Amino acid sequence: MKRTSGVCLLERRAAGRRCLACLLGCYVAVAAAGLAHAGTIELVIDQTDGELFLKNTGGVADTLDGYTIYSSRSALLPAGWTSIAGNYDASGDSSVDSIADWFVLGPPTGGSFSEASLAEGSGSLTPGEVVSLGFSYDITKLGAFYAVLTANGENSFINGELRNLRADYNKDLVVDLNDYLVFQETYGSTMDLRADGNHDNVVNAADYTVWRDSPELVLAPAPSITQPAFIEASPSITTIPEPAAALLLLAALSPMALGRTPTALPRQR
Repeated sequence: MKRTSGVCLLERRAAGRRCLACLLGCYVAVAAAGLAHAGTIELVIDQTDGELFLKNTGGVADTLDGYTIYSSRSALLPAGWTSIAGNYDASGDSSVDSIADWFVLGPPTGGSFSEASLAEGSGSLTPGEVVSLGFSYDITKLGAFYAVLTANGENSFINGELRNLRADYNKDLVVDLNDYLVFQETYGSTMDLRADGNHDNVVNAADYTVWRDSPELVLAPAPSITQPAFIEASPSITTIPEPAAALLLLAALSPMALGRTPTALPRQR
């Protein structure tokens, strides 16, 4: 049994299920305990809209039994919280826990959200899996936020991280070349709006600019190359750094690749 400050966090009934009353008390006690830092689970808030996420950044699945998220400035928004309970558990779409139902542990407040499963070891985040906990953070009250997780049989502390995710078109919480590929795939669409970074209901050149100018953009070092021909160059920014392999991708976005036939210019007489 894992114990913290003398309080059992994995107390189970004879049938192998943990006591709900124990969880209600234990999750409060865990906040003040000496905890290990989780190595593969991230707590991220999109600072543009307040959406809150958990992500497994590791290469193997992480067991997740419960969590409590805290805000030092009471910036959490209970009305916007999308809990695992009823959404991602056996009563929801089963994406986090296909075996058990989760329970909200006490009423959510601006200071904390808490929930857990009664069946130990039934919840799981697969490698790279991202779980949205809803638009549940007031971005006008930026301050320290963190979580205590019961994962892989241990109680772990993780600091939250703010990111600007407007250009995270593939929703993996990282802005990189993969988001450019989504832009390329959906360019011109008014139906598939994954890459509609400026929310004008069409994927167009402006959304390329959102990606290019993102403060979160991470690309491998490479010589600068010009932006796609169908996008007017900004007076101040005419090139973007991208991996050399992206040259072929950018070439695919030329007017001819988009199904447009170049118009011949009249000859000068």
